[in-house]
Amino acid sequence: MSNPENIKPEKTNLTTIAIFGALILAAVAMRVWGNIPNFQPVAGLALFAGFLFPKTRWAVAGILLLMFASDYLIDWLKYDVFTENYPWQLMLTVYGCFLLPILFGSFLRRWRERMLPLATGVIGCSIVCSVLFFLITNWACWQWQVVSIYPKTLAGLGECMAAGLPFVRATIVGDLIFSLILFGGWYAIKELGLASTRQSVVSDQ
Repeated sequence: MSNPENIKPEKTNLTTIAIFGALILAAVAMRVWGNIPNFQPVAGLALFAGFLFPKTRWAVAGILLLMFASDYLIDWLKYDVFTENYPWQLMLTVYGCFLLPILFGSFLRRWRERMLPLATGVIGCSIVCSVLFFLITNWACWQWQVVSIYPKTLAGLGECMAAGLPFVRATIVGDLIFSLILFGGWYAIKELGLASTRQSVVSDQ
C-alpha cells in the first residue's frame, strides 16, 4: 500500500473544478436545510479546497459563492439575513472566518511531508479553525450587536463568549467529521487509482 504522505493533489483540471462545484451545491443544501445549528460542511470544505487547489483563488471563489448563495436562500426561504439584523461588519467577519481554513489547507498541502502526517494535520487544523471561528465570530457579535445585550466591557465580552459555548461542540464535531470525510474520500479515490495503475503495469508485463 502506498504511503498517504506521498500522495499529492493533482493540478487543477476541469474534473477537479466540477467535483468542487458539486460539493459546493451539496454544502449549500446542507447549510440551508440542515437542522443542527453550526453543524455545517463549510469549514471542512474550505480546508479541503485549500489543500486540493495549488492556487487558492478557486477555493476562495467557491467558498464565497457557497456562503453568499446559501445566505441568499436562507434569507428568501426562512428569515431576513441581508437586513439590519445582520450587520455587514459581522457578515464580513463570518465570511472571513470561513476563508481561514483555506490557508490551513494550503499549509497542509505544502508542508505536511516535512512536519506532520496528513491525518494528524487534518484533525489539528480542523480543531484550530473551529476554535478560531468561535472566538472571532463571538467577538464580532459582541462588537457589532444589533440589540445591546452585552455591555462593551471585558465582562460583557465574557458573557457573549459564554452564550456561544453551547454551539462550540457542534462546530468542532461538524468541522472534524466533514473534513475527515472529504480527505478520507480523496485518499480512497487516489488509492484506487494507484492500485488500478499498478495492476495495469503488472498485466502489461
